[in-house]
Amino acid sequence: MNLLLAASALSMAATQPAHSHEHAPQLGTLSFESTCSPAAQSQVETGLRWLHSFEYQESERSFGQAAATDPSCAIAFWGVAMSNYHPLWSAPTAGEFAKGKDAIEAAKRADAKSQREKDYIAALDGFYRDADRLDLKARALA
Repeated sequence: MNLLLAASALSMAATQPAHSHEHAPQLGTLSFESTCSPAAQSQVETGLRWLHSFEYQESERSFGQAAATDPSCAIAFWGVAMSNYHPLWSAPTAGEFAKGKDAIEAAKRADAKSQREKDYIAALDGFYRDADRLDLKARALA
């Protein structure tokens, strides 16, 4: 009986089409105003979609492209810094922290043109600032 069940299961499995789990990402839509050039704006929004999907490497890549497209796009540098801070998973590695800190400093140097962008940058700067004297929890709360 067991042999008959096994043979039936194998023959049914052989007739089932192969399933692929590969698919295009479904990142949704969003609107995020910035003072960046139109080309960089599109890349910033793509970076945000990846960020909200917890795909930090893709997010960093998109924000990096936006910063390269428009070096005055301060929020793009913020996005690179945000992509290296994974608040739900674990503390950034030393390398991620260094990239994030460099990016938030670049965001501050880019001199955001709107108060909203300045506020985003200042908020994340609170995490990257004072790492030599404040622990992770204190910086995350800042």
